[in-house]
Amino acid sequence: MKLSKGAAFLFCFFGIIFIFVCMFVICIIKNDLEKIPVAACLTGVGALATVFIGGSVANNGVKGKNWSQEMYDSENPKGGNT
Repeated sequence: MKLSKGAAFLFCFFGIIFIFVCMFVICIIKNDLEKIPVAACLTGVGALATVFIGGSVANNGVKGKNWSQEMYDSENPKGGNT
């Protein structure tokens, strides 16, 4: 199974959101609102976005520097994505 960069980003993003929601619910139940990890989750989402954008820029830079028609054809089949 192939995992695209976009799917990996969404998987990690929803993982961070899941952790936040779980901690939010636990803190509401225990009536301890100071321990809700807002800053940590925002830092995680920011780091995730930075890594995703940085990886895309680096990938595009490498592809641009080493571009060839054969590489393009292998990544973009004429019959659609398989």
